Amino acid sequence: MRIRDHDKDYQVKDYSMKRAGGEIVLKWKYSRGSHFFVLLYDGRKEVDLQKLAQEMEDKGLDDRTLLQKGGHHIYTTSDEKAKLFLFREREFVQNGESCTIPGGEIKHAIPYGVSVFIGEYDKEEWVMHLYQVKDPEINTKFVPVKLEPKIEYKNKLFAKEKLCILHVPYLQDYMDGALQYHVDGVRMTYPLPASCLDKNLYIEIPKDASVVLRVADQYKKYYRVEAAQ
Repeated sequence: MRIRDHDKDYQVKDYSMKRAGGEIVLKWKYSRGSHFFVLLYDGRKEVDLQKLAQEMEDKGLDDRTLLQKGGHHIYTTSDEKAKLFLFREREFVQNGESCTIPGGEIKHAIPYGVSVFIGEYDKEEWVMHLYQVKDPEINTKFVPVKLEPKIEYKNKLFAKEKLCILHVPYLQDYMDGALQYHVDGVRMTYPLPASCLDKNLYIEIPKDASVVLRVADQYKKYYRVEAAQ
């Protein structure tokens, strides 16, 4: 596989993604290309296409072998952080210019990035040319992890304060400060370190206040908070 620089003729356009019954359905437009490569990966980690291609080659997966592999899932990286799927242009068009990543390929607690790259297979040289993108925002969508925190309150007799009990579930490879809680009437927010996950966090707040769990701005593509239970 030869990784090529950006070429305007081999770029996805109008890329969209939706969840359907646990699956991920992708659609896009394009000008040229014989094959489409979909990269499903931990969105917090960058994937180098050149290193990915070299890793596959080192394991004996040349282009002819990849094209002959059955199914759309053709490779998982050695660190298991990324999966590569291959879709042929003909089946992509027959499926209404869409493709689907099965729910079984998706783990619940990982914030995924889903990137689409266009390839052109040279039948004479038996070589796949895979084109990089100029702007990752054009060919990449994110699947944030849905968080359902538990928030309970306990009143104190004859007191102006009450106790809030906040419980946030464990998150794999969580980055300190990605989540933060906010108390009504207080201007600042309080970042949550990994050590606070999957534990009851006791917060004393004014009796008429409440606590809200938020995602820090730079992590909003990785996590989404659902209504507290």
